[in-house]
Amino acid sequence: MYYIMGQDIKNLYNKYSYSKIQTFESCPQKFKINYIDKIRKPNESIEAFMGKRVHEVLDWLYKERIGENNFISLDILLNKYDELWVEKWHENIYSANLPRMYKVKTKSKNEVYQNGIKCLVNYYNRYKPQFNLNTISTEFECSTKIKDFNFFGIIDRVDKYDDGIYEIYDYKTGKKVMSQTEANNNLQLAIYQFAIQEKYLDYQTINLNWYFLRANKIITVSHTKEKLKKIKKKIIKRVLEINTEKKFKAKESILCEWCYLWDECEIKSKSNPAINLI
Repeated sequence: MYYIMGQDIKNLYNKYSYSKIQTFESCPQKFKINYIDKIRKPNESIEAFMGKRVHEVLDWLYKERIGENNFISLDILLNKYDELWVEKWHENIYSANLPRMYKVKTKSKNEVYQNGIKCLVNYYNRYKPQFNLNTISTEFECSTKIKDFNFFGIIDRVDKYDDGIYEIYDYKTGKKVMSQTEANNNLQLAIYQFAIQEKYLDYQTINLNWYFLRANKIITVSHTKEKLKKIKKKIIKRVLEINTEKKFKAKESILCEWCYLWDECEIKSKSNPAINLI
């Protein structure tokens, strides 16, 4: 049994996800503020806003447009992107005001918008005209149990082939492309694989694919049973680290520039200087 501040941690964290693990690894204090103190703010970065709109467009493509058996032009796709961008825009979207020491150029609203267009153009050109040839689900809500811990997630796309091969896809809209070594040791899609194995018992092989839309590059991993065992142990270890943590110290890094919890953070003395894109 695990405790913090008089609370039963095992009951407090009754749902796990890769994003929770990732948040804890990047900054334990942000984890505490978000998931224990349950402080959430409407603020979001312009990059995150763009990523959500791209994901929504691709989900719409499969769920709404393809079922109509109509030809889908690139203009239709980009018009939907623009429509969602305008519809979902809100007053709490920010652009990071990065300190000079990071030597990273801050992007404008239009630059980020154009990056989203590039993502969609690359996707369209790769899969046109038969986008749904093997796709069985998009934005698939999955769940699995690893040891005593319940995990939940959303898979961007699942494809199935007649020979029992399943393809899991995760879309990334950022600039940086994951290395093959990083993919081999990534926990996110491995968690998704465990969920797919439980749901589709006819699987023979499951391939994990990270599609970096801006670079138009796909990184693929096919884990052995031994590798999956190692990953499962790693996941359990991470959960136990979260459950036994007591201090939840802040971890300062460049990621702080995209965090809007500076007022709650123990090591920040002012609010995030990010630029509000009203």
